[in-house]
This record gives sequence, structure tokens and C-alpha cells, in this order.
Amino acid sequence: MVDIDFGIISAVPNELRFLKKICSNICSKQINGIDYLLAEIEGKQVAMIAGGIGTVCTAAVATHLMCAIKPKALFFIGTAGAISNELNLGDVVVGTRAFEVEIQDLIPAFSNTPFEEGLRHSFKHEIQPVQFDSDPDLLSRVNHLLQLDNPFKIVTGVLASTNCFISYPEQQAALKSSEAIAIDMESSALYQVGWLFNIPTLAVRGISNPQNASGDPSDDLVDLEVAESNSAQVLASIITL
Repeated sequence: MVDIDFGIISAVPNELRFLKKICSNICSKQINGIDYLLAEIEGKQVAMIAGGIGTVCTAAVATHLMCAIKPKALFFIGTAGAISNELNLGDVVVGTRAFEVEIQDLIPAFSNTPFEEGLRHSFKHEIQPVQFDSDPDLLSRVNHLLQLDNPFKIVTGVLASTNCFISYPEQQAALKSSEAIAIDMESSALYQVGWLFNIPTLAVRGISNPQNASGDPSDDLVDLEVAESNSAQVLASIITL
């Protein structure tokens, strides 16, 4: 098998459809029992897979990809909902950090209790952060991209991830008080795998459902196609810079 430069994960197959249009030399290959798409993007070799919805699927597939294929970096591509009212349909958010909504209170809850030992991860010999950083070298590529003339809005910011739909307005208010500008179901898991195993990670999310006039996400505004197309273009640009 050829050396793979980058691994690319999405939640569902449709989130890869526009990226596949940009690729050349696409072929399917089973690696350690899992079917991957191998392809080329302007000379860069990539392995792509739709890994399933949620943090558990993402962490499992990212770990398999990392161990079986050994890419130089892992990317997640997909859609997201807006938290910031400055984000519109089709804008692309690149995550500087990501966190899982459900465990934000873990450290204060475990501190000074019999469970405090669980905060220190045995792999890293340090307390696990509640927010995980993206790779600075990959973000430098994004910062270079931001200086170019882009056909749509690209921003960097914090991504919130959750395994459930957020109920409004109570949880919405809590999210708005955080630094997160968009929400998805996978990015935090990818970044946690990166932290655990010291592999560069980056999530690129197209806004598929911005907020309506009252500040809530609206099904009337959803457009998956434009979000998937724009995020694919941004990821391809990051890979080839």
C-alpha cells in the first residue's frame, strides 16, 4: 500500500460526496477488515471513511485509521449547526479547539472526591483537559488560507460536540455562554484521539443550519449540500497548501 499523507473521516457518506469529486485515482481497499477509499488530491495521498455519527464511532474509527494506515494527520469533514449568530448557511468553521458538552463539569465534579484519580489519564500521566486543541501546524495552513480570496466565509473558532440534540432554551443559553461558535457530534472525539496519541488533528465543518431570527436553529434553513460542498473545498485547500 502507498504511504498515506492524510486520513479523512466523516460521519455519513454524503459528507464525502463533494470531496470525492475533487479527488483522483479513487479506489476501495479493505484494511484490517475495514473498507476505506484511497485517493489523491493534487499529489497528496488520502484515505477516506464515513465512520458513523457520534463521539464513540469517531474515536473508534480514528484510532483504527491511525493504527492501520499511519497517516501524518487526521481530518474530520462534515456539517455543523451555528451557535454564533454571526454564522450563516454555507460558512465554514475550522476548529481551533473542541469540547464535549456532556463532560464540561467533570473536573470540578471529581475534584476532592474518591474519583479524583480518574482525572489523570494513564496514557499521558496528566489530567485530561476538558477542551482539546487542534494542531498548530495545521492551523497555520488555515491562517494562510484566510489571507487568500475565498468564495465564501471561513472562520476559526471553538467547536462544541454532543451526542444528543440540544434542547432549547436552557442548554442553548449555556452553550452561548461558552466560547463555542458551532456545534456537531464528532469533533471533540477526533481531537481527543489526537491528544491521546500525539497525532495532528483538524475538523472542518460547513454550517448546514444557521439560527433563525429568534436565535434558534431552524429546520427551514437547513441545506446540507452547500455545507458539504463548501467544507470539501476548504479541506482540499488545507491539504494542498
